[in-house]
Amino acid sequence: MRPPASILVLGVIALTGCDSRSQASSDGSHQIATAGLAAASRVSSDSRQDSSRLVARRVWFPAEDANFWGGPSPDGRYLSYTHFGKGNLAIYDLRTGEYRLLTRNASLPEENEFALNSTFAPDGKRIAYAWENLQGFHELRVTGVDGSAPQVLYSNPAFNTYPTEWSSDGESVLVCLESLREERPNGIGVIAIADGSLRLLKQLDRGGDNPTISPDGRFVAYSAPADENGSARDIFAIEVETGNERALVQHPADDRVLGWSPDRSSILFSSDRTGTVGAWLLPIEEGEPNGEPRLVKPDMWRMQPIGFARNGSYFYGTSTTLMDVYVGGFDPQTGELVGEPTLVSEQFQGSNMNPAWSPDGRYLAYVSMRGAAAGAVSPEVVVIRSTENGKVREIEPELRQIGNLRWSADGRYLLLRGRDEQSRRGLFRIDVQSGTITPCETGHFGEWSADGESLILYGGGAGQVRISRLSLENGSEEVLYRGGPYPNVMVEPTGMSPDYREIAFLDHDETGGQSIKIMPIAGGTARALARFDSGDPGPLWNLRWSFDEQYVFYVRRGDDDPELWRVPVAGGDPEKLDWFTNLNAAQVRFHPDGRRVALTRGQSGHEIWVMDGFLPSTEPGN
Repeated sequence: MRPPASILVLGVIALTGCDSRSQASSDGSHQIATAGLAAASRVSSDSRQDSSRLVARRVWFPAEDANFWGGPSPDGRYLSYTHFGKGNLAIYDLRTGEYRLLTRNASLPEENEFALNSTFAPDGKRIAYAWENLQGFHELRVTGVDGSAPQVLYSNPAFNTYPTEWSSDGESVLVCLESLREERPNGIGVIAIADGSLRLLKQLDRGGDNPTISPDGRFVAYSAPADENGSARDIFAIEVETGNERALVQHPADDRVLGWSPDRSSILFSSDRTGTVGAWLLPIEEGEPNGEPRLVKPDMWRMQPIGFARNGSYFYGTSTTLMDVYVGGFDPQTGELVGEPTLVSEQFQGSNMNPAWSPDGRYLAYVSMRGAAAGAVSPEVVVIRSTENGKVREIEPELRQIGNLRWSADGRYLLLRGRDEQSRRGLFRIDVQSGTITPCETGHFGEWSADGESLILYGGGAGQVRISRLSLENGSEEVLYRGGPYPNVMVEPTGMSPDYREIAFLDHDETGGQSIKIMPIAGGTARALARFDSGDPGPLWNLRWSFDEQYVFYVRRGDDDPELWRVPVAGGDPEKLDWFTNLNAAQVRFHPDGRRVALTRGQSGHEIWVMDGFLPSTEPGN
């Protein structure tokens, strides 16, 4: 079995953790120590690998009910994680293969309460974790490893709060703060276990990720872009007592901190300086580099950091997900495929998704992931392929987590949802010819109007589903519809009709049910096409109209795999199309001629690995 695409997308969002919005200083205030500069200048001169004693082994090959969103227990026996389907916090026993739920009140996908990033206390008896609450933000909670004495430690609607590590004395938790208000910066802080008070260590103006605290509690290391215009990261350290900051690793490559070794002698970090992502070890003394980094493990393909156990074992995850875009024939009357779909491109195979046909059907755009940066979603490009001659043009928008591609009616622009290099989430318009990127809106899903002069937005206003029209010329906004409670987890909740006159969208009600509705853009009453009661697997993504506007298609979570359904616009019962599940498909897009479809299909999965023997204190003979 494989996880449904909604869970895959949710995993991508949450796996980024602090990187999703946390940011690093751009005010030039880094206090770079002389030793740091000296070591940084020597970094590229020593890429020798000393891995003769290193042992890497796979310790868990999870089914669809697990992810990377946790950490190891101090003794390395257990891993914390978020258990799907409901999203409860759980721990997995690596010796016995058994798991135990620590919470019972998660409610995915109906009400979207669920656990996120989690980390064990140094005594192994407690776990701190983020919890998505019904108010729509992530608060910090703590519970016993037996699920006892749960408590909300820190809850602030201005921030999503993500724990990364405990202090070694167990008295505080290091957290990332993701701002939910434009006037507030993101940050790194520590929260006291005794009273839940927050001490802010660093305000972040650029993307920052994966902060780690030294075992003596004196320093916090984190990764951040080297400059405000680039995506490659360097590694910095904050002195907790004074707030002074220094550079630990400065290099043209993309360097990301993975963890502070338990014996505090080294920092483990990832780097692509040799051409592929590898794990490197940098000696540290008194919070500063004390020698040259050495390569301890090359080829850490699609690695996601998890963390150290007390004995120096380092846990990490690897993604085995492979997705590609296919094109096949389609019978609009029966809803069945005609023939076997064919692969669109053999380039970067396994990393292509999110297809979108141009309005004239002459081009197919899709997103292609490139690279394998540890601890982050891979860089992405937008590929535009001619359906007439197969020629390809690529646009590198310097955006991350790209999705929801929409062509304007005249074919001049692509609208997409993503994050910029400052980790601001929103809608962006790309000029297809020049590649110029223009931010359009933050925080919403969007569709084009027929004239391309405005966007139809789907978002939350006062906690409710709201559909509005945004003028791209003057920024004015007109509310077209107000609905039920706005859901916290959305993947693709809207679909514009081919004539741009009506929009299909998801609405929710107070009972936890949801409906597919359609309404005229020019104004009028919304009407429901299909309704799903609380607890039923409702539509989650891929709202699309048939070319003749007779049906609205949607994907919902089935018992094992995603299912494709269509419901008549004129009214009637929904119909399931079995070919979608049989092909392991996740997305479908209809060509304007109605007789072709583009599909995203493939496999998904991940593995948990551990590597030992790379720290000097754990090498035989020491």
